[in-house]
Amino acid sequence: MRRGCRPGAEGWGKCLPAHLLFQFVLAMGNYLNDGQPKTNKTTGFKINFLTELNSTKTVDGKSTFLHVLARSLSQHFPELLGCARDLPTVPLAAKVNQRALTSDLADLHGTISEIQAACQSMVPSSEDKFAVVMTSFLETAQPVLRALDGLQREAMDELGKALAFFGEDSKATTSEAFFGIFAEFMSKFERALSDLQAGEGMRSSGMVSPLAW
Repeated sequence: MRRGCRPGAEGWGKCLPAHLLFQFVLAMGNYLNDGQPKTNKTTGFKINFLTELNSTKTVDGKSTFLHVLARSLSQHFPELLGCARDLPTVPLAAKVNQRALTSDLADLHGTISEIQAACQSMVPSSEDKFAVVMTSFLETAQPVLRALDGLQREAMDELGKALAFFGEDSKATTSEAFFGIFAEFMSKFERALSDLQAGEGMRSSGMVSPLAW
């Protein structure tokens, strides 16, 4: 849990390069939409829009919005290109099923309660060591379970802050869906950047790049 949801939420909430990257995406979108019949600039976007950037293509159909974004960042803000690498926990967080974790913790609490009840109801016997063994187990397990509860609360608090920051509904958005959007965007952006770098390498060697604009 600590390696997944919580660090992922903290990462996006506090990563300045990520904030700047999204501002750049918004600015580019407004710039490209200048020719459209809209009078007002867009001041924000839903985060699921990030997963659709590869479907917007240039006039010649050879490049996508992500390729244009990668090229613009390379030319003007190269320090933002490593944003995805700076947040390695986001793809991990996308694999965490927070609801399943909550359910698993509830099951553990139930099991611990059952063991406690069984130990308390048993008549002490020199032949039956169940109560002795399980009592020792509970002394070790209960502090661990309390620590897990604390981590779960912290993870949910950080997730709630991240959802609020990006304007998402905490009741309707799961941790997998939220982090999955960013993980998908990061993966697609990295591929677009690789395409761009490969194209530049081909041009420097005198070959024609399929991404020449």
